[in-house]
Amino acid sequence: EFSLLDGALRIKDAISLAKKQGWKSMAITDHGNIFGAVKFFQEAEKAGIKPILGAEMYFTDDAKVKDSRNKYYHMVLLVKDAQGYENLCQLMAYSFLEGFYFKPRIDQAILKKYSAGLIASGGCLGGQIPTLLREGHIAQAREKIEWFLEVFGRENFFFEVMAPFDEDQRITNELLYQYGAEYGIDCVATGDAHYLSCEDKEAHEVMLSIQTKDTITNPKRYSFGNFQGHLKTTDEML
Repeated sequence: EFSLLDGALRIKDAISLAKKQGWKSMAITDHGNIFGAVKFFQEAEKAGIKPILGAEMYFTDDAKVKDSRNKYYHMVLLVKDAQGYENLCQLMAYSFLEGFYFKPRIDQAILKKYSAGLIASGGCLGGQIPTLLREGHIAQAREKIEWFLEVFGRENFFFEVMAPFDEDQRITNELLYQYGAEYGIDCVATGDAHYLSCEDKEAHEVMLSIQTKDTITNPKRYSFGNFQGHLKTTDEML
């Protein structure tokens, strides 16, 4: 609900599902902000679930460059310790005050400066490394992989793989397994959660129409299409 005009998943409902699933911990990674942190920690602690704070950041090589053809990529940062929380706050401040272009962005220089105490991933289909690999820019992808390993180390940098609901995801997963094995980078299974259950898909589509100033009846409007953006259960992730 704090991924503004993008997420329709309420924190309380997410924690309730986590409790039913028997999950011991849970993270939130809202788009470009940590506005839900306090509410998330309060609800998680009441349910006896370990809360992990994170954010899906908008990342670019150099935030000074403002080019609509290459605005940003997605990447996930998770807080590992107190220093990581302080550094995530520093990155958030920079993204809104200095890096903002369409979205609150961070870049390589500021991420390197405030990387301590954070765990990073290469992101979803919209991540920089997955995109470069999928598009065949292998040399550039290797350069980025090596940069992240230098900044975060293997213990704090991971590739994200998701259930292959479409061909792009299947191809991306195979590439990440391949290069993960080569570089000794572990792959973690993640789920892109925008709403609670399959029944909420239509309501989420209406919300996307509002975000893009479009109408739900327009067949060419921005849509998630067949993508299932609900919070996956343990069985669905296997």
